[in-house]
Amino acid sequence: MQRRTALQLLLACLLGALPVAGCSAGTERTAAPETVPLYESGLRERTPDGEAMVRHATGFTVVPIDQGNNAWLVTVKRPWQGARFALVYALVPRDADAQSQAEIRAQLPADAAVIETPVRSIATFSASFLTPLELLGATGSWVGHDQPSRVYSEWAQRRVEAGQVARLGDRTDVDIERLLALQPDVVMLNEYEPEGPVFARLSAAGLSVLVSGDWLETTALGRAEWIKLFGLLYGRRDEASEYFSRIERDYLQLRSLAASAGERPVVLSNAPYGGVWSVPAGESYSARLFSDAGGDYLWAHTSGTGALHLDLEQVFLQARDAHVWMNPGAWRTLDDGRRQDPRLSAFNAYRSGDVYNFDRRTAAGGGNDFFESGPYRPHVVLADLVRIFHPDLLPDHRLYYYRRVPP
Repeated sequence: MQRRTALQLLLACLLGALPVAGCSAGTERTAAPETVPLYESGLRERTPDGEAMVRHATGFTVVPIDQGNNAWLVTVKRPWQGARFALVYALVPRDADAQSQAEIRAQLPADAAVIETPVRSIATFSASFLTPLELLGATGSWVGHDQPSRVYSEWAQRRVEAGQVARLGDRTDVDIERLLALQPDVVMLNEYEPEGPVFARLSAAGLSVLVSGDWLETTALGRAEWIKLFGLLYGRRDEASEYFSRIERDYLQLRSLAASAGERPVVLSNAPYGGVWSVPAGESYSARLFSDAGGDYLWAHTSGTGALHLDLEQVFLQARDAHVWMNPGAWRTLDDGRRQDPRLSAFNAYRSGDVYNFDRRTAAGGGNDFFESGPYRPHVVLADLVRIFHPDLLPDHRLYYYRRVPP
């Protein structure tokens, strides 16, 4: 993850993916998520008692396998950008008796990968997977990470310093031997490249790999709802659902508050890099956050969930009079922007000092809490944005993830 900027991952501006042939020994992958037979039933995405499992996320579905509400079939519909097949996981209770295990497994699709729950150990390849462990009281299960020195949370840093978390290496050079020695119940990762190369390598080594498509969600609540998957993995479905319901309530209340504002500030986002200014497309995660916070984002009318790649002159013509400038990359001060390109100081938001970055909470090793806990605390991210766009609506809110970039 660290070889790509966090902003790139957030905006999901990557190439489309192609299917992996033979990415898991002895299995044949489903052609499309809609072809999974179990999802033709009336139980689609509901528990036996009728509860809707997933309300906002579009990247995964959950169906109960047994009437006891203990075994679940999870389909990750978009394991990576442009994937043409889904990944199917059967979450089966490890303490079920032999007869129950046999009955459950008899109902599974041929391509379902079985994960026994509750999970006792997990290795991760994204810092965004750590907050669900904290929220669900499962921090002791964390045994491996790609680059442990880059985490933000204090509990995570303590485990790393105590030697309880193995370094698994960069995504391009994963230490498979160490992973095999750890034998975690599940390895959790995001795939940012076409064809899922890391998933393919780890699966071929015999490891239990769960690919999360959370980063491909285009709404804040959709991404946060992936905590329900962690709830199923750890046998804490009720706790995960209750947590999500609370943040959903707070988020929707804040969105409604922002909608009541009389005027909407014009919003510019990002900064040029290497001669290209990539801005979030109108249907992207960032663009929708700006809108939910009551901002008039300049490219909200465009289609697509990735990024638009523009030059500085194009952006200047549209955004020179923008009121607020968000997420200017690695800037620590406004002088950083001027040194990058003196022309950037001509923007109205630059001159007024209304430039904000999501780097208030960073660790010495490079960890940024915006990307670690932010996905699962979208109501706090939204509160920051509402405070920036409409200070009078939340006068007592102190910025948590964001900070005003100083001169």
